This record gives sequence, C-alpha cells and structure tokens, in this order.
Amino acid sequence: MKRCAFFLFVTLLIFGTMPLFGQDEEVVEVPSITVTYTRTDRDPDRIPADVTIIDKDRIERSGAESVPDLLRLEAGVNVTVFSGIDKFSSVGMRGFSRGMETMVMVNGVALNTPTLGEIDWSIIPLAAVERIEITRGPGGVLYGDKAVAGVINVITKKTFEKPFLEATVGGGTESTFDGTLSMGYGNDWGRISLSGGYHYTDGYRDNNYYDHNVWSISAGLTPGDIFELTLDTGYSRDYWGSPGALFDQQRRTYGRRYTNTPNDKGDGENFYSLLGVNLDFQTYGRLELDYSYKTNDSRSRYVYTDFGGYRYYYHISLDEHDVSAKYILAHDGDDIDNRLTLGIDYRNIGYCSDSLIPEWASTSAVDARRDVIAAYLYDELTLLDRIIVSLGYRYEYIDTSFDSGSSSAASVSLSEDFSEWALSAGLDYRYGDGRKVFFRFERGFRIPALDEIFQYAPPSFSLTNTHLPTERVTSFEVGVKHAFSENLSGHATLWWSGLKNELYYNNLTFINDTYSRTIHRGFDIGIEAQPFDFLSCSLAYGLQDAIFDASPYRGKTIPLIPTHTVSFTVGLDYKGFALDLDGKYGSDRVRDGDLENTYRKLPGYFVMNARVSYTYRQFEFFAGVRNLTDVYGADFGGYRIGDARGFYYDYPNAGRSFYGGITVRF
Repeated sequence: MKRCAFFLFVTLLIFGTMPLFGQDEEVVEVPSITVTYTRTDRDPDRIPADVTIIDKDRIERSGAESVPDLLRLEAGVNVTVFSGIDKFSSVGMRGFSRGMETMVMVNGVALNTPTLGEIDWSIIPLAAVERIEITRGPGGVLYGDKAVAGVINVITKKTFEKPFLEATVGGGTESTFDGTLSMGYGNDWGRISLSGGYHYTDGYRDNNYYDHNVWSISAGLTPGDIFELTLDTGYSRDYWGSPGALFDQQRRTYGRRYTNTPNDKGDGENFYSLLGVNLDFQTYGRLELDYSYKTNDSRSRYVYTDFGGYRYYYHISLDEHDVSAKYILAHDGDDIDNRLTLGIDYRNIGYCSDSLIPEWASTSAVDARRDVIAAYLYDELTLLDRIIVSLGYRYEYIDTSFDSGSSSAASVSLSEDFSEWALSAGLDYRYGDGRKVFFRFERGFRIPALDEIFQYAPPSFSLTNTHLPTERVTSFEVGVKHAFSENLSGHATLWWSGLKNELYYNNLTFINDTYSRTIHRGFDIGIEAQPFDFLSCSLAYGLQDAIFDASPYRGKTIPLIPTHTVSFTVGLDYKGFALDLDGKYGSDRVRDGDLENTYRKLPGYFVMNARVSYTYRQFEFFAGVRNLTDVYGADFGGYRIGDARGFYYDYPNAGRSFYGGITVRF
C-alpha cells in the first residue's frame, strides 16, 4: 500500500510540474472557492498546505447527523467517540487521536477548551453549516496553541442570493427523532440566517440516550464598501446517558449494547457569540476587530465500583473572552503583489469546578484562570501571479493561576507562566487553475492544559504537575494538487513532524506526562472524479506512522493511531433520484497505555453508509442505513490488569441503524 501511494504521489508531481518545462498549459476551469485559514478569505491554491473543503452539497447528501460524522469519513482524520455520543468526539490528524493538537473553530471562534475535555460539538447545528474547511499541518503562527496537527473551521450559512426556508423531519431506529429548521434573507445591505434543531435518541447501547436542542444566528450589515458589522451566535442544551467502557467478558456474555454504568448521566449548556467590525480603507489597508465570548456549563454523575464504591458528582463551568485585531495591507503591482497581516490576540479564560463524593463526605473545588496575549505577522509575496512565498512569526505569553480547596487534601495555590514562539515558511508554485506544488516548514507548540498541570481526579484531587514542559513540533511537508480536467483532480502530500515533550495521559499511572521525542510522518493522497453528469466519486488514502524516537520505547508505535485509512464516496443522481454511498477503512491500533506494543490491538474495521432520496419540486424524501454491514468497531480501547470483567475494554461504536424523513425547501 505504501509503495502504491508513493508511486501515485510521484505521478501526480510529474504530471503537475510539466508546465515548468515549457509545455503548453491546458486551460482548466475550476469553481472559485475561498477559505479562511489565513484568518481572512483566500484562494486555497495560495496556501502552502493540504486543504480539504466539505461543501454544502456533500453535507446534505451524506446522511450525517453531526460534524464529527462528516469528519469521520475523511482519510487521515481520526475521530474518537466516547460513550457513543458525537457530542464528546475527539478529532485528530497527522498521527494524533486525542484532539488536543487540532484547532477546531466555528466561524473563527475556537471551540477548544483550556482543559483535556473533548470539544463540545453540540453547539454546531448541522442544518446551519455551509462548509467545513480542513487544513492539515501546523498552524501555530496564525492560531497559536493547539494547532500542532491542523485547523478545522466550520462555516455557517452566510452566502445566499435569495431568501430561503428549509425544514427537515425524520426519525429512525433506537427511537430517534430529528427536526431541523433553517432560514435566511439577504440583500445589498446585509444578511441574516437562523438555524436550529432538536434531536432525541435512545442510543445504540443501554444508557446511551441523548436529548439535544440547538440554535444559531448569523448576521451581517454591509451598508457600503468600507464598513461591515457581523454577528454569529449559538446556544445548545442537552442531556445524556454514559454507557462507559465495555470489557471483553461483558461483551461475550451480554452483547455489545450492554453497559456497566446504567446510572451515569450528565447535562450541559453551551453558548458562544462573535461580534466583528471590518473597516476597509482601500489602498491604506483593512482593519478587522473581533470580540467573542464562550461559556460552557456541565454536570455529570458517575457511580464507581473502585475504592470500595462511591458516587461522584462533578460540575464544571468555563468562561472565555477573546479579543483580536488584525491589520491587512495589500499592494498589487504588475509583477509583484504583497499582502502583510499584523495581528494581536488576547484571551481570558475562567475555569471553575467542584465535586462531591457523599460516601466519603468529600468535597473539592478548583478555580483557575489563564490569560493569553500574542502578536503575530504573516506576509504573502506573489511573483508573476504564480509563485507565492509566505513567512510568518508569532510570540505568545501565557499566565496561569490555580486556587483549590478539598476536604481530603491540603489547599493548593500556584501560578505557572509560559512563553512560546512559532515560525512558518511556505512556497507555492501555481501553474494553472486548481494546480499547484507547495512546500511548507513550521515550528509550533502546545501549552499544557489546565488539568494537565493540575490533575483533578479522585482519590488525590490535588496532584500538581508543574514540571510539565511545553510540547514543541517541527514540521515539513511537500505536496501537489492537480486538476487534470474540469471533472478529474488529484492531490498528494508527504509530511514529517518531529516532536519534543509530546503531552499524554498515562492511564496506568493516572498521571499526565510527556513522551520525550516522537516522530509523526506519512502521506495523504486522493482523487476526485465526475466522469458523467449523473456520477461522482472520490477515493483517498492516508498513512500515519507515529512512533517513539527515544528510549525505552524507540521504534514502537504510539497508541490509538490507525496506520492506514482509506475512504470513498460514490454519488448517483438521475432525474430526481439519488443514491449516495460512503465508507471508511481504518487499520488496527495499539491500545491506550500499551507503550511497549505487547498486547492485543484494537481491530481495524470498515464501515459503509448508504442514502437514497427522491426530489420532487420543493420536497426531498430520503432514507438510509448507517454501518450497513453491522461491523463491530471501536475508536478507543485499553486494558486493565487483574479486572474480573476481562482484560481488554472498548468503547463500541454504533451498529447498523436505519433512518428516513422529508425535507422541504423554499
């Protein structure tokens, strides 16, 4: 597989660079697309990176229930679902699985929390999504902390030429109900769109229910060419059950729907708002000012059999204020164009948590603050509209403080300061529409999360890890994107990243720690085609080779990373009838905690989904099946020595399920 993929990469590179050697260039028309990776709209062919765009048409025809559902189908993207609910999904790339090294945003608002908790995807109603931009590779210069592996930006509906109204009602197995509504209006003066939805399911496993409602608003006021005011806001409220891990002995006895935690549950609220002001001074540059506010409040209840058995009530609240300002100065000449971006970011984070264990008469509370201030510059020089040289630098200072109190341990107060920098350099050669060769270098970083520094878990509640250093990455990549014709295109990227002090949680010692040196390397390769008006298809392969580069585990594979992933899509559309198939294969993975690679691996699996629909005027009738072959799979699993329930445990994914419904569009 590696040799085949490498051969395809070289083939694309050779065909792609033929115009460099004086051959006539074929004119190929490709759709005009912009992405926001540089924190302003840009042509993706001007970015020295591997960029994937999941557009509105693909979203509507996928049958996905959430954004993680869509990302799960991307080769080289690792989605880990805990407790069978997409709300708690971790999304990683480039040999990472925990999601801590991938920046995730909605309309430019970072969803990453300052803790180890998974991103709460419930804040994004799928009905509101216009497109999803996936940029692989470090983005530390533009985004700072948590952009070691890449950046994912979810863009809600902002571009519509006329008023629209769209409503969907559907349901399926496991008592599932879905209802969504999306509407919008726009003219020369501005735009406004509203989206919302309600979702309920009993879930595939026992105690796997999920009750969720969400809404979002996006608005813009553009009275002229100089001034623009934007507002994006969203809210979600949900309740869930947590089926927990499933041990091998339990699965053999009771089946994969069984739960060992029938009383674990939680509920939460999420809110975000982004206010932006853009001032265009024409030849004197452009000033963009943004203020965003996020709040997250969640409560959980767990029943443990460890330490003699106890109930654990946990409440966490997060508040974050972000302010950013950037000035963009562009100069367009006959042969040379230059675009300089200067920016300042400020972030203030408040974190509060408290817990109660009635059986121990134990209470604990933590109050943490983190302030981040950063300055960056990013310059893009274009020569002859073909060669783009980009350089960037960022300096970031982080101040963190903790205050804690506990009935079972001494109070702790501490502060921790970090200062880090990032550097990037890129080179693009554009030899036609949809055709480029690129090279990129970047030095990035990740700061330890609040609960990596302060480990807040029973029985200690107050173990401090002030020794944890910053995670640093040095990355190189080279790639090619080539449009063979209007209906056939391919891409390939070779990448290598070396890390020092890669942060991780040791589930055997229950302590956050670091791998001293690791290497993440691989390549991504794919092809997209539409040979006929009624047929479209794509095929992609991703290799992720993540290994230790220091004793005592040198050469061993890092846990939870599938070395090989393959994904495909097939779409048929004829006279209102449509059939869409998609699927993904992931190879086996080393279990969590198995640093010596000695135990049984998590097995690989292939999952395929199918959706059929018929459109008549404003109505679309659809039905589908997820996990068509009912294969057993798990994204996360580990082992526990001496446990009577079995040696190995998994967090099983859902089995086969059916759904159907109707969409009305005006």
